[in-house]
Formats: sequence, C-alpha cells, structure tokens
Amino acid sequence: MKYSKNKKARLALLSVSTFVIVLLSAEFASRLVTFERTNKNLIFSISYKPYLGFINEPNFNRSYKMLNRFSGDEVQCTRSTNNWGFREDFDYTFFLKKEENTKTILILGGSAVGGLGSSTNDHVIDAALQRLLNKKSQIKYIVYNFGNGGWVSFQEILGVLLFGFYLEPDWIIVMNGRNDVAVGMDSREGPLAYAHNAVIESFIKGYLMYGMNISFYRGEAENWVLKKSNLYRMLSGKKYIPKIQNTFEKYERIRVGQKTSWQDLDEIIQLYIKNIEILERLFPRSKLIASLQPLCHKKKDIFKKLSSTEVQQQIDKGSDITYHTAIQYFYTNLLDRKTKAGNKIIYAGDAFPDEFDPETYFLDEAHLTDLGVEKTAEFYSKIILHAEQK
Repeated sequence: MKYSKNKKARLALLSVSTFVIVLLSAEFASRLVTFERTNKNLIFSISYKPYLGFINEPNFNRSYKMLNRFSGDEVQCTRSTNNWGFREDFDYTFFLKKEENTKTILILGGSAVGGLGSSTNDHVIDAALQRLLNKKSQIKYIVYNFGNGGWVSFQEILGVLLFGFYLEPDWIIVMNGRNDVAVGMDSREGPLAYAHNAVIESFIKGYLMYGMNISFYRGEAENWVLKKSNLYRMLSGKKYIPKIQNTFEKYERIRVGQKTSWQDLDEIIQLYIKNIEILERLFPRSKLIASLQPLCHKKKDIFKKLSSTEVQQQIDKGSDITYHTAIQYFYTNLLDRKTKAGNKIIYAGDAFPDEFDPETYFLDEAHLTDLGVEKTAEFYSKIILHAEQK
C-alpha cells in the first residue's frame, strides 16, 4: 500500500503526538507518587563542612523514623541540631565559665553517640549520662556531645579542636572504633580517610588534573564526544575525563573505593591508638575513658580473638577481608595495644555483658534504643563516680 506525502506527514505527526502525550501522562502520574531516594528524613543525611568533612544535618529540627531491624517496627524520633550538626550551640569563640563545684565531660563517637536511634534529645547519651551523674553526685556535671554520623576517630579530634578545646573538660569519653573499620574497610576508603573520600578524590583528579573548566552536568555521552572530537574540545574548553575510579558493587549500588588488605586494617588500629595518644596530650588535665562502641553481636562472636597465625594464613591464601572479620580483629586486638601515653587513660570495653538481648538495646548492629542508651550511660557513670571517689 502506498501513502501520499500528506498521509505520511500526518502519520508522522500522529506518532510524535502520541509519544508526547504518553510521555506527559507518565510524568504527570509520577508526580502523584511520592518517591524519595535520599535520606532527607534522617538526622544523618550527610552534609559537608570545612575541616570536618561530612557532618550531621545542620539546623535539623523535625521528626523521622528509624527501622528496628530486629522487630521490624518503626521507631518515631524527634531531634534537633545546631548549624554544625552538633547538639549544643557552641562555636569557635565559645569559652566556658565554669561555676564552682562543676565538672565538664566531652563524649566522642559516631552516630550512636550522636543519637541516631534516640526518640528525643533527652534520650541521647550525653543527656542520659548528665542526669545519672547529677542524681548520684553532689558535683554538677555538664556533658557535651561530639558525636557525628559516620565519623572516624581522627575527625573527632578535629571536632574537639574546633569546638571543645576551651570547654576545659575534666573527662573525655571515647566511644568509637566501629566506624574506623566500617569506613576504612567495609566502604573501602582505606586507612586515615573519612566517608566518601574516594569519591571526592576522584572528582578532584577528574576535574583539576584533566582541565579547569568544571562542568557539573556532564554525562557519559558528552564525555565520549570529548574523547573523540578535537573540535568539540576546542569549542567547549573542556577535556575528556578518563574513568580512573576503582568501583565495586555493594547493596546493589556501584561505589567508589580501593582494594583493602589486612595490612590496612593493622594500620587503622595503629592510627586509632595514636589518636588516643593525641587526645591525651591535647588535654593533659583530663581523664580519658578509651572504650569501644557497643555492637549488637554477642561477645562470644565478636571477641573470639583471631591469632596472628590465623591472620597470616588468610594473608598467604590471599583471602579477602570481610567486614565481620575486620570488626572481630579490630575489637580483639585493639585493647592489647594500649597507648604509650600517661596513666590518665581508663580502658573499658563496652556497656554490655557477655550475654544480653540485642532486641532490647539495639535497633540494628550499631544503633541503640533508648534503653540501650540508658544502659551505656550507666556504664560510664559508674566508671566516673568510682574514679572520683578515689
């Protein structure tokens, strides 16, 4: 069957019109459905700040829901932060005027300290610890929270230098370690690197090493044209950016990272110990509690020590290090390598006994329920009150 030119034109127009109508209908339908890929409802949806890297969501003051991975229930949380993502409103110029018979405590850590699973600000660990201490002591205690989601131990030192140095702390509680392993090994950032460091590094190398004309909306198609066309490079002033990232798949997402090894994990342990020493030297008048972030694992699982022979055998086999094995190695080897600093450091494990019910105290592997926060605060209060009575 032969069509006239007019019929062909009408058919082409009808096809284009039908396609546009279907596309617009799909767009309209999609706007009726709420679909959010980001974590904007979470307090730790990751914002960026100079010096510190990624921080809690600043100026956060709303509710969000946390999933209890043991029960499957959703927990309602209502929290707030200041313009740097911390709980308290202090800044560079903040100087504490201590009242008589008053002592200050700084508590450092990741999202567990920051209170990701806490129902309100009153159930975050600093608030719980402050209540317990002031209830059981005639001394007035003020506890400051320096917990930040995803922070490794060196970031905590930077945060304390910026905001906590002039608080004149009598005690510093370090409740961390898990993030050093999770960020370094599980997210494959490597030793002495914070979250998303590999992505940031790849952007810097891609744009600054291969041309200064930054184009944030460049896609793969344009990048391919830049690779093939000298004319387009001349007209646009852009350069082709080769794919230099080392990528891997995790949780059905492509991520950027590096190949990690047992040697990297050992270096993370050494750096962690040095960070404890740095804190001891920065605050010579403070007593320091060096403890581990509580995890939901039974002690018999997480504290089953890996011998150096077992580790060496895995190295010889070329075995890939898993997150659980890395955590196990870190937790069981860390406290054996105590710092060479002074005797003002009190070494502690964590708040939970050998056998406990994870569902009561944890929402997931690393984040505490309100009851878990209370138990952890009680653990630290006993250490502090016992030391004060000596």
